[in-house]
Amino acid sequence: MPWVSIADMEPFGKVVATRESVSARSISAVFKKPPTPKGTLLMSFKLTIGRTSVLDLDAYHNEAIISIFPRKVVDRDYLRYYLPTVDYSALQDRAIKGQTLNRDKLDRLPVILPPLSEQRAIAGVLSKLQGAVEAQDKIIATLKELKAATLAKLFREGLRGEPLKETEIGEIPESWEVVPLSSRCRIASGGTPSRAVSSFWGGTIPWVKTGEIGYRPILGTEEHITEKGLHASSAKLFPAGTVIMAMYGQGVTRGRVAILGIEATTNQACAAFFPDETLDGGFLYAYFTLSYEVLRALAHGGNQQNLSIDLLSGVSVPVPPDKQEQLEIARTTHLIDSRILLEEEKRTRISSVFSSMLHLLMTGEVRVTASMK
Repeated sequence: MPWVSIADMEPFGKVVATRESVSARSISAVFKKPPTPKGTLLMSFKLTIGRTSVLDLDAYHNEAIISIFPRKVVDRDYLRYYLPTVDYSALQDRAIKGQTLNRDKLDRLPVILPPLSEQRAIAGVLSKLQGAVEAQDKIIATLKELKAATLAKLFREGLRGEPLKETEIGEIPESWEVVPLSSRCRIASGGTPSRAVSSFWGGTIPWVKTGEIGYRPILGTEEHITEKGLHASSAKLFPAGTVIMAMYGQGVTRGRVAILGIEATTNQACAAFFPDETLDGGFLYAYFTLSYEVLRALAHGGNQQNLSIDLLSGVSVPVPPDKQEQLEIARTTHLIDSRILLEEEKRTRISSVFSSMLHLLMTGEVRVTASMK
């Protein structure tokens, strides 16, 4: 039987599948009751307090989630959108470590309720916007799958229809060769001016952190340093067009790459690549994108596993002798990346409209009727 945890709850969405399940023996020994039925509104009251989802299957859920069964005067989907907008700070149980709501206080939570017809109209408007966001998510996921499949094919077969040969990194076109990256590329890292010196910060020189690296051109940065900070640290000014990689980073950050769209510096957790005349930077970016998991596996260290310039220098890279073929592969990668970026920007705009409408509708600043859904 499906077992729901907070991680299974898509905010404002539906629980359509679960990562875990419980056995019939556990159900008999622990729950001794039927599962929560499909269509039930769930809300988390620990950690991600206020997250809501609707069950799309019969399931049991853990103790960090409550089931909500609205009375006839309350629309379920209105509550699904309303509850995440509530400030729950006064309802948290301070005696318990971590973020946990006090269940007794939660039961007495006041809820703003317009007439039922207006609740349904509000839920209808927000559902349409949410549906548009989800549609964009599907488009982006499909494009990323296309990109992965395209890169795998390009780096295995090339563009010239050549016979293939087996190498230490797999099959590649016969005329390509596999070389250590250090033989075709210089690698450098950046640096961080002292935070203790205020005159090193707040200038006009962009300063890239690993979290800003994510398969899109870097056209701006959150922080900037001054000329004084640049010269007083190991930071270096890299030209536009430089391929950079995150060597450190929690989660999915380590191993990600991007291309500088501006002249910028980076911190020491970023590697910058400078290929010689036989290797195109865009081609190298494409290969790094394909090799993300392989690169991450090279990392070493204790609790925080990191890449290093030495490790990256020994990476084997397949290189076509024809520079034009490299450029064509780089161009194909750029076209797919550009489309993904366009769709991600559309998603951001729609999501922004959703957030604005959620606030306006739940505060009553904008009223809707059934005919406006």
